[in-house]
Amino acid sequence: MPQAYPTAVVRIAEAVAKRWIWIFSIIVFLAVVILNRVQVPAPDGLDVHVFARINAVINSAVSVLLLVGLFTAKAGNWKAHRAAMLSALVLSVLFLVSYILHHLFAGETTFGEQVPSRCSTTSFSLHTSCWLACHCRSFCLRPIVHLARNSQRIANWQNACGRSGST
Repeated sequence: MPQAYPTAVVRIAEAVAKRWIWIFSIIVFLAVVILNRVQVPAPDGLDVHVFARINAVINSAVSVLLLVGLFTAKAGNWKAHRAAMLSALVLSVLFLVSYILHHLFAGETTFGEQVPSRCSTTSFSLHTSCWLACHCRSFCLRPIVHLARNSQRIANWQNACGRSGST
């Protein structure tokens, strides 16, 4: 049974929110570009590629949480939706930290010359994914802003359409 749409938690002007989203996105992008050129020696005994494994697990978990969020939103279970989306957001921040640490300690990843076409495709795919991840952060934060700003308007629309959670 669908629940009533939640009330706004944060009240912020959309222009201010968009500005902060763009600032955050630019900072993340610049950090990734700059850290690609910097390498810090890893402490003895640290396998720097453990961060790549952690990133794979985090990405898998975020994918599952986004699907859970989609299905809970369609079902009208807003508490579960909010929990799934906030969990995905927190894991995305952990992914960003892990990604930066991996590139800080491992440096630039180079591929062998044996199979240039496969390596080029893999490299292009990974860099495209990272570029999309940097820019998708703004798209992930934007719904939170809209949820905060428009929750009452959406609740009124749902009530007018007869889609209210209270029966």
